[in-house]
Amino acid sequence: MRIDYKDSVEEAGQIARSAIPFAAKLGLPINPYIYTLCYQHTAKTNDKLSNALIALLASSPTPTKSEVEELYHQFVVDDDSKAVQMLKTAVDNVMSKAQVALLDAQNSSTVYEQQLGTAGAQLDDSGDQTEIIEAIVKNLIAETTQMSNVSTELREKLTAAQTEIAHMHEEFTRVRQESLTDPLTGLKNRRAFDDAFKTLSEQALELNTPMSLLVIDIDHFKRVNDTHGHIVGDAVLKCIGNQIKNVVRGNDVSARFGGEEFVLLLPDTPLVGAERVAENIRESIAKQTLRHGDHKIGQVTVSVGYACFNYEETIEDLFERTDAALYEAKIGGRNQVCGASD
Repeated sequence: MRIDYKDSVEEAGQIARSAIPFAAKLGLPINPYIYTLCYQHTAKTNDKLSNALIALLASSPTPTKSEVEELYHQFVVDDDSKAVQMLKTAVDNVMSKAQVALLDAQNSSTVYEQQLGTAGAQLDDSGDQTEIIEAIVKNLIAETTQMSNVSTELREKLTAAQTEIAHMHEEFTRVRQESLTDPLTGLKNRRAFDDAFKTLSEQALELNTPMSLLVIDIDHFKRVNDTHGHIVGDAVLKCIGNQIKNVVRGNDVSARFGGEEFVLLLPDTPLVGAERVAENIRESIAKQTLRHGDHKIGQVTVSVGYACFNYEETIEDLFERTDAALYEAKIGGRNQVCGASD
């Protein structure tokens, strides 16, 4: 997506001379996403981005490419809203064209009706004069042919408009799906998870059914990145994402929450069911020996915290309890699951 800047050539050059070294310090390839993010951070034009980037570097001095690009999509370009606005403008243009075509056809129809009225009056006054009748008929044939052409042209324009709108609907669906999907793992992203959480928690309250939350964190993921590199780290994230997908049922919602943390929402699931799912995920990941091409990674494990939604608590309370359970699993030795108390 194109981003416009108002900096002059001199100003842009000065910012770039600071942005490029900053990007290089991240230890990542300077692709357009990362350069744009560093440019805006250096130019001090995006406070939310800068605060998020500083927080990320504080927790992870060597962030992964996917973590930095996630900041780009979250704070530099809102693909969802901008794409929707672009599609809305395109639809408006198509509808305007269709309205013009309909108006032209309506005007042509009015003229044609007037021509028919005039021809009828002329026939009444013509008597038996063959030449006059022939001229009237000839003129009517010409007008009818023209009206037929107008109808054909209108039909073609409306068909083209319908096809174009159908294509734009497909594009909107694709863009919307991408805006709600983590590009690395294919799971839902945080925005999609937040929307699903709100809907399912309200449903659980209304139906008085249990709902559980799992927070899954990869053990020693920084060590994986430092030892094997960020490309292998991304491959590990994909693998963990696939393992989580394998246990998801029809109404379950899985997402990459950020970095090496994943979440899984289990509607209609009590605490004992959440424990069973958590242990299933932990065990399925722990028993794997991971490889990336010819590169052997070895065993990667996860720690899991789980909790059951208490109808009287807020969503933030539930996350806090689940995070506390995850912390207990971490300090207890990792590669284990821990449930939160009610």
